[in-house]
Amino acid sequence: MAKLVFTRLQDHPRETYFATSGSLIVGRIDCISAGPDVDQQWMWGLQLDIGAMPFRRGATVGSRNEASAALEGAWSDWKIWAGLQDRDVTEPEVAPAVESGQSLPKMPLGAAPSNAAGGLGVVPTPEQGLPTLGSGE
Repeated sequence: MAKLVFTRLQDHPRETYFATSGSLIVGRIDCISAGPDVDQQWMWGLQLDIGAMPFRRGATVGSRNEASAALEGAWSDWKIWAGLQDRDVTEPEVAPAVESGQSLPKMPLGAAPSNAAGGLGVVPTPEQGLPTLGSGE
């Protein structure tokens, strides 16, 4: 799962943020009292209805920082509850054969390893036709 990203909605009269993880909308933070007071009121909510049991958390706090910290804490709780964890995806995983510089053996067109096609060693071309069943070819 990806880390939370907070995106401010521009078309709301008060500050409103959506919290997303990848393409999943995890929660929301809203300023519910935007007065000149230092003690503005912020509401945060997390609602994940994934699976049989919904997971919902929320509260009202005194600052945007408190709301984002509480939402991130609830997100961590949900990941533990769901048995998930964050992955560091900064470097893509590479298959071991590619990583070590090994390459596949080069074979002529139409050829196959000796254990292919029942030990025939050569895959017949369309011009040669396929052996008929029970012919032993």
